[in-house]
Amino acid sequence: VKAVSAMFRASPLRIASLSSSPPTRVGAHYDTVALLSRLLPAAEVVSVPRSTKLDLLEAGEIDAVQIYETTETVTLGLKHPNLVTTPLSALGASLGYGQVIFAPNACINDPEHASTIRRFLDATFEGWRASMRDPAAAVRYLKLATERLKLDDEAHTHYPAHDDAVLEEIIRRCNDLV
Repeated sequence: VKAVSAMFRASPLRIASLSSSPPTRVGAHYDTVALLSRLLPAAEVVSVPRSTKLDLLEAGEIDAVQIYETTETVTLGLKHPNLVTTPLSALGASLGYGQVIFAPNACINDPEHASTIRRFLDATFEGWRASMRDPAAAVRYLKLATERLKLDDEAHTHYPAHDDAVLEEIIRRCNDLV
C-alpha cells in the first residue's frame, strides 16, 4: 500500500480540553495513542472509541481528547465556548498533511488500475474545487450523503447533520485545509 495523495495540506488533528490545565489523561483513537504518548509524556494516553470519546471528555473520564479541527472543534465549541484546542504541530508533531488517500502497490503499477486511481483522484479534487466554488451546494451534498449512507447519528459523525450553520462552518474549515 502506498500513499497516492493527500486531501488536506495540513493535519486537522488537535487535542481538545475543557480546561487550560495540562492534561493528565488523554483519550485518543487507537492508531494515534503511540504518537500522543510521545508528544505528551507526562499524560496517560488511552485508546477510546470514536463514538464515545466526546462523551468521555464531557463526563470528566478523560481531561483531553484527540479531535478533528474540521468537525469536532465546531460541535464541541457550541456546547463549550471556552474549549481549549491545541494543534498537534504545537506539541512538536510535524505531520505536514492530512486525510491521505492510499492505493495497493499492485494497482499503482498496473496501467489499467493506475488510470482508475488517476480518475478517482481527479474526481475527488474536482469535488473539493466545487465545494470551494459553492459551499452552500457542498452543504446540500453533505446532508444528502449523510442521509443516504445512514450516518445521521451524531455518535458516528460528531456533528448535527441537519444544522446548516454548523455544516457551513465544517465545509469552510475543510475547504481552508485543501
